[in-house]
Amino acid sequence: MIVSIRVAKFGGTSLKDAHRIQQAAKVVQDTESNLVVVSAMSGVTNSLHSLANRAISDSLESCIREMENIGQRHILIASDLHCDFNQEEQIKELVDEAKILITGMNLLGEVSLRSKDRLLSIGERLSSILILAALLKNGTDAIKVEACKVIKTDTAFGRAEPHLDEIKACAEKYMIPSLASGKVVVTQGFIGATTEGTPTTLGRGGSDYSAALLAEALGAEQLGIWTDVPGILRTDPRVIAESQVVPEITFDEAAELATFGAKVLHPATLCPAIRCNIPVFVGSTMQPERGGTWIRSEVEEYPVIRGIAVRREQILLTAKSFKMFHAHGFLANFFSVLANHRISVDLVTTSEVSVAITINNPASLTGDVIHELNQIAQIEIEEDLALVALVGNKMTSTPGIAEKVLSIIRDYNIRFMCHGASDRNFCFLVYEKELQKIVKQLNEQFLEISQKIGAK
Repeated sequence: MIVSIRVAKFGGTSLKDAHRIQQAAKVVQDTESNLVVVSAMSGVTNSLHSLANRAISDSLESCIREMENIGQRHILIASDLHCDFNQEEQIKELVDEAKILITGMNLLGEVSLRSKDRLLSIGERLSSILILAALLKNGTDAIKVEACKVIKTDTAFGRAEPHLDEIKACAEKYMIPSLASGKVVVTQGFIGATTEGTPTTLGRGGSDYSAALLAEALGAEQLGIWTDVPGILRTDPRVIAESQVVPEITFDEAAELATFGAKVLHPATLCPAIRCNIPVFVGSTMQPERGGTWIRSEVEEYPVIRGIAVRREQILLTAKSFKMFHAHGFLANFFSVLANHRISVDLVTTSEVSVAITINNPASLTGDVIHELNQIAQIEIEEDLALVALVGNKMTSTPGIAEKVLSIIRDYNIRFMCHGASDRNFCFLVYEKELQKIVKQLNEQFLEISQKIGAK
């Protein structure tokens, strides 16, 4: 039996209170979505992360009390939603499970990645109880399927990699029968499980990825990402408050924007959608009437500059060694150290005796990493930097684009620049203290650039 599937994923800000959860349930009805994927309620994942870190340093009593507060927050919302006694009992059972995990961490004096993933999974499992309750209350025939039954992964706890074939088989086994009977299926994002059933997580922001993986596995006709902004914005709203919404955008452009800091989408989200050419819609849960952004393989217009993405707290690491001069193997050794520590490198530039890279996660540069790198080169690290990326089309083959951009930023100290590796982006590092002024000037002129030298 062929089932038409529409996936709706709701982020934590769409689930922060009873009113927003009711609105999310209404969006499900209005969009005729039949697979609902939810994040943890706003702030809950951060609280669980904090609890895992504090479990071995703070008093057990204070950690247990904080977990009970998280549970009470959900119970109060359940009451506002007029949930029945059974749903409140489910919340209490999950809180008890979390308290047992925290107690174990405290007694052992250590927190393994495995136990941390199990604790973090509680957030999504709690929110799925509430969205299911709201759907049932508004007359929707809905059922919950645990993500751990469907999203199968490897054992890389904290950043698990999905097993696509197993996910497809499990989705067909556990979800298709309910979908085929006309039910709306509710499940959790961000979390999965090994083939043995041990909970894992896909990394921060992985709820979007979960939704896309399920859309791919089930051959969905569209994927909706519902959040607190009315679509993908041309510039970061934390830098430019009056930024405009992009009505439509290509997969490639959206992937570039997400990779370089656009917070509305997780960078990995689009990979499954691209593989299966599934249109993705991004809209506001609280203001669905404002429309949103459609992400498709083909769009009407292809401006040279579509938008500006920003990433703060960037690290510029420079390795200098005369061993690089007319030698082979140095770069292989350098990058193998980073690979062994699972450090992702974003941008790279080299000279005869040095290599400079940008790193998005400052915490990944531990003392051990620096020590190993110092064995092969002189290491310099610069902080308080931000990455600015102009994203669009035909940027390397459009005459004058680099000159125009450089003329705008000529009065600022640019620490690193990358242009030419991709036809879709022009990136540079600036000092964070100058970020707002730079982005404002670029924002004021990039539409003009697109109109003057843009082309389809």
